[in-house]
Amino acid sequence: MKHVIILPDLGQTTSEGRIVSWLKNSGDKVAMGEPLLEVETDKATMYLEAYVGGYLRKKLASEGEIVTATNPVAIVTDTPDESFEE
Repeated sequence: MKHVIILPDLGQTTSEGRIVSWLKNSGDKVAMGEPLLEVETDKATMYLEAYVGGYLRKKLASEGEIVTATNPVAIVTDTPDESFEE
């Protein structure tokens, strides 16, 4: 099954974040609760954790890119060779 990881709402006064670094590469196995990437806002730097376990199949945002809250940043699938559509 395909799971789209979104950048969560970051607070009342922050509507976007900058991707500082990816902690996982495409194809890596990820566990639920494991940090996927580091995000910086105007107030703090935080980790975005996987809310499902599986395999990181595609990064939808690059390091340095500004992403608006609630937009997708990655695709995780249950198996490493599972097909998915964007």
